Amino acid sequence: MTIKNIIADAQGRINYPLNLLSAIATLTSVFIFGFGDAGEHARTLIIILLSINLILLFSGSMQSRSATRFQATMSRLHLIFDRLRYEQNDCLDELLDAIDDGQHRSVKHKESIQKSIRRYYPILAKDIKAVFDELSNDSCSVAIKILISKKGESFENYKLKTLARENGINIDRKKMEVGLHPVNKNTAYLNILNPENHENYFASDNLAKLKIYENSDKNWNEFYNATIVSPIRIEVGEHETNKGRYKVYGVPGFICVENKKGNLDNEISHQVLACLADSLYHHFRLFNELTQALYSGSFTDTGEEKESALLKPRAPDPDSYMEGMPQSN
Repeated sequence: MTIKNIIADAQGRINYPLNLLSAIATLTSVFIFGFGDAGEHARTLIIILLSINLILLFSGSMQSRSATRFQATMSRLHLIFDRLRYEQNDCLDELLDAIDDGQHRSVKHKESIQKSIRRYYPILAKDIKAVFDELSNDSCSVAIKILISKKGESFENYKLKTLARENGINIDRKKMEVGLHPVNKNTAYLNILNPENHENYFASDNLAKLKIYENSDKNWNEFYNATIVSPIRIEVGEHETNKGRYKVYGVPGFICVENKKGNLDNEISHQVLACLADSLYHHFRLFNELTQALYSGSFTDTGEEKESALLKPRAPDPDSYMEGMPQSN
């Protein structure tokens, strides 16, 4: 059964009892008006039944509108995953070609390939914005950020760089994000990266009421008051200490959604954004491997991977974490 059939079936199950009750209320009011004694009690009863009829019709209209919005959101998500599939396939083709002759290509050609791959991220941000505009019923801003770190560095010292942002026509917002921003000055990302918190996302519908919320952009509240952030990550192992064991993740970046009105801190928004972030991980990884193949060769003579500084999905150094972290989910 297709998604379209499922939605149609759900609409039928919702609308049938509502339409039936509405018809009964209408016929009863007509019967009383036409055949009953049109006294004060009869007129009161007619008004009550017609009011019930209007409520049922309004309820049915709201249910139908909700189903239509759900269908639109699912269609947009399908478009995103469909486009991502083709983008990953193109990136893989370029990677395989680069492994064969990447070292012999001109710098201009290499830069052209990278630019072609990077053009996808603003398109993706725009598509995600459309999804969350529907889900939150507000105009959202979406950012795709990458994490910049050095080997052995503590997660508090990582830096954030905005790879793409879509927020409509707000040019000032985009200008303010140029350069690197420290993780330790940004509560959302710091909370996710800290294994002690066991967090796989950060969300709030009213950041102004939080006791602690820090952002390296001091004017953040001019642009939004609600946010949800999901990490682009994959589990790469476990780290054991004398007090327990916890999972270690490779986190190359994040997807962040923001708006003014909220309705982002809920299970639907969390699961949708998590699906998008998880799906983007391998595009990041392929882009990294492609850059590695183009500029430094894909593998060493022993067959081991060489390390790349660009979008490397390396896990934070376990030894940089405080001792005694329990296993995170």
